[in-house]
Amino acid sequence: KKRPFGKLRLGVSTGFSILYDTESQLDRDFDRAKALRVKQVRVDIGWALVQPERDIVDWSRFDAVLDMAKAKRLKVLAVIGLAPEWAQNPDGSPRADAFADFVDAAVRRYKFKVANWELWNEPNQRHRWVGEPDPAEYARIVEAGSAPIRRHDPKAKILMGSLAPAVDDPGGDELSPETFLRGVYAAGIDRSSYDAVSIHPFSYPALPSGNESWNTFHRIPQIYQIVKNNGDRGKPLWFTEYGARTGSTSNSVGYQRHKQLMVDAYRQTKKLPYVQALYFYSLRDASTNRGEPEDNFGLLRFDG
Repeated sequence: KKRPFGKLRLGVSTGFSILYDTESQLDRDFDRAKALRVKQVRVDIGWALVQPERDIVDWSRFDAVLDMAKAKRLKVLAVIGLAPEWAQNPDGSPRADAFADFVDAAVRRYKFKVANWELWNEPNQRHRWVGEPDPAEYARIVEAGSAPIRRHDPKAKILMGSLAPAVDDPGGDELSPETFLRGVYAAGIDRSSYDAVSIHPFSYPALPSGNESWNTFHRIPQIYQIVKNNGDRGKPLWFTEYGARTGSTSNSVGYQRHKQLMVDAYRQTKKLPYVQALYFYSLRDASTNRGEPEDNFGLLRFDG
């Protein structure tokens, strides 16, 4: 199919563990990324790690990662999230004014090292948003965060969404990407504040080409229809995380199945002309503990 947004961009989402690499480990990790023939990496800029207290600011670990990415000529998609406690509303959600100030500082510091910016990570889940997911509050976060990016780094693309695979939870812990997106649009988000909508269409253990009702990848056409129906026909989707968990937990997959999932994700994404980028999550396993669910999403094992 003709791709109105250009050739599909391939990248890897590095995950938080890379922030604790030594310089030599960073050097190896980014060489491994380049060996996978990707030209873009997604790096988490954890607000709470930079500014745990209002008057304590330490960019050092992020400086090291972004300096190495620049040295390796890898384009960076920076995702900003993880609010410190002092910058949270009473319900745990991030304060828009404080977020805008942090984004302003991050963009001024890194505008020559970051190509594009993603505002928050998986806000449709309480686990990441902290408070009960609130599409209207998230719309205000996007507007607040985009203003300093437009001001200091006008050529950068801004991504909103970063939506986790989910179904509507009666207890309020998560909203499906469809429900959350409809809510963001219903809240009257300023559509000039972002350039693309990002989503994490995890499907494991099912293949992306599967037709299970809970399979987020299978629902992508319906999700993009919401985007088009709300006036964003000219904006692409970005898949900023797609991966699968290996290891020894109950919902892990074996290495052969992992390979099938990654290859199928690439093939299925190529069939979606409105998807501009696919980032695999993550670069390598975060530890050798195969029983830790979050540590085993790597394209590579811990040792590379």
